[in-house]
This record gives sequence, structure tokens and C-alpha cells, in this order.
Amino acid sequence: AVLGNPAAAFQVGWSRGLAEIIQIWQDPNTTSLWAAMGDWFIGSSRVIPNTINEYPTWSFVFGDLHAHVIAMPVTMLLLALAWQALQPGVLPFVWWPLVALVMGTLATTNSWDAPTAILLMTGVLARRALLRGGWRLVPVALLQSAALALVAYISYLPFFQQYVPQIGGVALVKAASPWLPWLAMWGIFVVPTVVSIALIAWRRNTWQIVAAGLLLIVIATGIVLSALDATSVPAVQQWLADPRIWLGLVIVMVLPFVLGRQPDQQRWFGMWLVLIAWAVALGVEIIYVRDHMEDGDWYRMNTVFKFGIQSWLLLTIGLASLVPLVWQQMRQWPYMLGNVLLAVLIAPLILGAVYPIFGVPNRMQYRVVRDQAPTLDGLVFMEKGSYSAYDASIDFVSDYRAIQWLNENVTGTPVIMQSSIEFYRGYGVRIAANTGLPTVVSPLHESEQRNGDVVGKRDADVIDFYRSTDMTKKRQLLSRYRVAYVVVGPIERAAYGSEGVDMIGEMPDVRQVFQSGATTIYRVSPQIVSIPPLDDVDGSRSEQSVSAPAEPEPEPEYVDTATLLKAYEEDPSNVTVMMQLVDAYRRVGNSIDASDVLFKTAQLVPNDIMVLHMLGDISAEARLNDRAITAYKAAIAVNNNPGNVNKLLSGYMMMGMFEEALEATNQAINEYPDFWDFYFTRGKIYEMLGEIDASRSDYQAYLDNAPDDAIFRKDVSDALDRLDR
Repeated sequence: AVLGNPAAAFQVGWSRGLAEIIQIWQDPNTTSLWAAMGDWFIGSSRVIPNTINEYPTWSFVFGDLHAHVIAMPVTMLLLALAWQALQPGVLPFVWWPLVALVMGTLATTNSWDAPTAILLMTGVLARRALLRGGWRLVPVALLQSAALALVAYISYLPFFQQYVPQIGGVALVKAASPWLPWLAMWGIFVVPTVVSIALIAWRRNTWQIVAAGLLLIVIATGIVLSALDATSVPAVQQWLADPRIWLGLVIVMVLPFVLGRQPDQQRWFGMWLVLIAWAVALGVEIIYVRDHMEDGDWYRMNTVFKFGIQSWLLLTIGLASLVPLVWQQMRQWPYMLGNVLLAVLIAPLILGAVYPIFGVPNRMQYRVVRDQAPTLDGLVFMEKGSYSAYDASIDFVSDYRAIQWLNENVTGTPVIMQSSIEFYRGYGVRIAANTGLPTVVSPLHESEQRNGDVVGKRDADVIDFYRSTDMTKKRQLLSRYRVAYVVVGPIERAAYGSEGVDMIGEMPDVRQVFQSGATTIYRVSPQIVSIPPLDDVDGSRSEQSVSAPAEPEPEPEYVDTATLLKAYEEDPSNVTVMMQLVDAYRRVGNSIDASDVLFKTAQLVPNDIMVLHMLGDISAEARLNDRAITAYKAAIAVNNNPGNVNKLLSGYMMMGMFEEALEATNQAINEYPDFWDFYFTRGKIYEMLGEIDASRSDYQAYLDNAPDDAIFRKDVSDALDRLDR
């Protein structure tokens, strides 16, 4: 689990490999290898085209506490409980509710883990039943697994009743992963898997013999055709380079072993984990989960990302449990043969060691305080750290004292009003993140996990609160979100300006309770709720925001846009360089140049919907409304489907162009009369325009006609309740 993927050693995908490190090392002007490597440590997590390929070591080195990272120790606990179920004797009563609780925790923490967790426990319980009473008890095990899943669901019922996944089912993958990038990601496990199958799982079963025979035939056919007919080589190579062929053969080789009744539980458990891991890896090459990325080239990014982490963990534990068994058999082999096989096994491990050796010290150079001594206090950097944003140097120390004060003096879960600047670079939601107190909104990623329109409204409300000079509006917004504490720190002043921020201390409903340096905390009177809010928390308003969302703040580290621009100009078709350049411009708050890069790319690839959507989004961010709308319409011209049309409608609404949004929605309904999501969209537009009857009519039409499992049913019901009030 401490190793990386082999991609870190090679130039593949975003990975720049050892070649760049050697080049930097040989440069006489290099003063610090780790600093000169720049963002080298990121590369091995973007290997398979248009996907994310994180693995545990990368995730922990990167230090981003996303759901998949939080779920890892929970997964390890579930694996321990699964192993306990294979031990002789009666399972203690507490095992059953504990397993259900852990499964439910996984499902609520990182829902992508739920199917794999259910499959894992189903297999373990079936194995236990098979050894105890034969196949006749296996149906009982299946019922037990179903009961565990049901109890897990009931244990977190309030969550599942409110949570609406932002997905639209599954669909078939358009093309499998290319062989070399796939091998660069998974190669560390391929050789140990083949050796384990040969030494442990091989039972001369009919299916295994057939699979092995097919494998030899495929290889022989490829060699013969390549030798006899050169024109067939590309087709043969393409077929042989499809990972699905090889993953399918691996599963066929392992399946007879795990279905057998051999008594060694360690062998079985290890091979069961290996089987699940490769089955999951095969699954993401066949189907993908349709989420907000569906309309672009990165359509299966999250599917490969989230399920890939699971496969990596299962392979790590499964193969590690088989190592002693493999070693025992290897010791019985002739000395030379055993050493050759040992060298073959060690080679991918050496490649896997490249990332922790070079990636960890490289990542250390990206810390806010680069010379920070080792510590378990994740906030100590705030005592000395600072960064530049909005033409200001922002010190963290006063916010650090505010966080300490809140942790020591505030009980319960009162709502905090703070900056909504995105977390990665602006550190705007630092108060909620480090106290656990709820805040009005943290828009980054939240718009991917919840209704983006609602998230956008909340984001606009936060901006309005700090920027507005209308005292009544400020009080109404505090009432709307039941805010208990308002934070005014250097980030709020830099992002929103002083005019509206300075008025907060003059509000009759707040009093200062803390002040340190540039950070002040105000306590809001509980009586604020008596002031009529602008609308319900999840409602819409007829008035337009006084300002658009602030641009993302730049990273504190230096961004070499000049080098990236030169590389892009040399090869504008290089998508990787284009994405890095766009991201670099956005990190320094230069959305206009980012839009220009995408505009040039879109001219080169006019049919790439992902590029067109990115051009639209970033142009809207840069206030280049005409360019944004043109980009969204170009995507529709490439593929006129409801998803692309909806992107246009969202763009209009995001830019406050409600009349244009209404006209486009009417056209969309005429063209797609059975796509009921458009009625929901039009209902929101009417509500924003204050046409309540028309809004209610469209909402009701959605409820009357959309499928029972339609994704926006709850949002529409809530909207109707809001209008009725």
C-alpha cells in the first residue's frame, strides 16, 4: 500500500517519469531537485486517457480528504470483519450489526464502495455456508447478505431519504482503456496475479484448461498473422491490446478455485479478493456510471477513479496474504528457476517504489510552509503560512486563532457565515473545515453532488451578504440561513471588498465576540429569525444577485504559465498541455486567457463536446457571455441531445439571462416534449421571474409525467411546497 503505480517511472499520460528527473539532476543550474520537479508528483494519477487513476499512496501524499480517502480505513475494517467470518466457530452476535453498520458507513461516506462491499460479504458468507453444510446452505447465506444490506440501509435511513445521487444510471463504455496506459497503472499487480494463479489457483479444472488454451491460441494466432499478413497486424494488435480480453481470462482462471471447497481459508480469501478486484477492473472497462461528466471525453472519469481505488486496495491485501504461500512453493523449486521468478516478482515492485521515493519529497515542496518540522497538527502551518490573492498577501495566523476560539468556546452546530471561495486554492471555507461547524455553502464539488442550481443560489447569497451595502438584505440573508456566527477575516476582505464587509459590524443584530489581528467573529442574535428572509433556504428569488461568483483564487505557489504557453503553441493539439495551461491561468485568476486557449482549441477540434462545454463554462466565469453561449450552442450542433441543451439552459441561468433561458427552454420542450426535466427547468425560470402560476404549472407537469424514479422529484415537490407557502 506504500508503493505507487509503474507509471511514475515512465512518460505516459500526465506522468513525466524518471527521464525528467534525470534531466533536472544533470542540469548544472539545479539548486533543489525536489523544487525543480514542479508538479511532477501529480502525473502518475492521470495515466489512462480522460480518467483519474489515484491509488492510496498518491491520495495520502496529495493530502486531499475526499470521500474515497475517508472510506479507505472503513474498507479495511470491513475486510477484517470478512476475514473473521471465515474463522471456525460461531460468529459472535455483535459481528452482524457491526458489519451492517460498517457497510452503511461505506455507503454514506463513498457510495461507489457499496456494490463492492456487498459482493465481498456475499462471497464470504456463501463460502462459510458451503464449508459448513454444502450448497444447500448457500441460499441462506444470500439471504443473510441481503439482510445485512437492508439493516445497513435502515441504519442510515435519514440520509438515504434525503440524498439524491446526481447520476442517470449506467451505459456501455465507448472504448476500452489503451493497453500501455492500463499496464502503467496496474502493472504492479499483473505479475503477482499470474504467479498466484499458476501456483495456487491452478487446479486443472476444465474451465481453466479452456481459458489457458484460448490464451495460447490468441497469442499464437497473433504471431502467425503478423508473420504472414502484415496488413492484419493493426487489427490483431488492437484485439490483443484490449484489457477486457485478458481480465476475462484471469477471472475464468480464478473462478473455479473460489467456487471449490478446498479448506485453506487464507488461500481462498486471498484469491477471492483478487477475483473481486479484477472483476471490478473489468466492469469499468464495460460500463460506466452516467454523471455530470457524461457529455464529454471524460465521461467515465469518476467510474474509473472510484472503482479503481477499490481494486487497488483489494489487490494489495489479497496478494499480500498469498505471498507466504507463493514463497513456500517457490522454495521447493530449483535454485536458479526460483531466483528468476523472484526477480520477475520484484521488478514491478521496484517500479512501484519510484513514486514514494521521488513523489513524497517533491510534494513536500508544495506545502504552504516548506520548512515546517514534522508534526501531527494539521493546522500548525497557519501560524506562519500566507498566500497571495486579489492583489493582497493573506496571513493565516488570525484565522488560526479564530478556529481555536470556536473549537474551545462554541458547542452544538450553529451555522457559520464565511467566504465561499473554493477550498483548494482560496481556503475560503477554512472555518467550517477545521471546526466541523456547518456553513451556508462550499460550492466546489458540492454542485456535483447536489442540485447545482441550489448550490449556485447559496453561493450567490454569500457573495451578496459580504458585498451588499443594503442592511436589510444582509439581515434577511442571515435570517434565511439561520446564521449564528459571522466571520470577517482577511480572505473575506480581499475577495469581497471593504465597503459591504465594514457594514457587518454596524448591524443591529450582531455583536463582536472575538477579534485577533485581521479576523473578527460576530455573534448573531437568535432573534434574527424573526426577520422575514428573502425566501426559503432552497428557494429561488425574483431579484438578481448583486454580483457574480468570485473568480477562483490562485495557488500560493508559482505557476509557470509561460512554459506551458510555449508548449501549447508548439503543439495546440496536445490535450494534456492544453488542460494544464487552462488550469494554470485559472489558478492565477486569469479566466480570460484560459477562455482564449480553449477558444483556439475548439477551432482545432470543433466536434469535441468536452472542450466546447469547458469553453462555455470558463467563458461564463470570465464574463464573456457571448462566447459562452456560442460554445454551448456549438455543442448542440455537434450532438443535439437533451443533455447538451440543458447545458445551454444552465449557462443562460448562471449568467442571469432569464428571458433568453425561457425562450430556449420553450424551444427545447417543443423539440423534446417527453424530456420532463425541461419542465422543471422552465418552472425554475418562471419562479425566478416571479410568474408563480406558470411555475407551479410546470412543476406539477413534471410530477404528473416524469418517471417515479426521476432525479428531481424531491426538488420539484419542495418547490411546490415553497410556492404554496
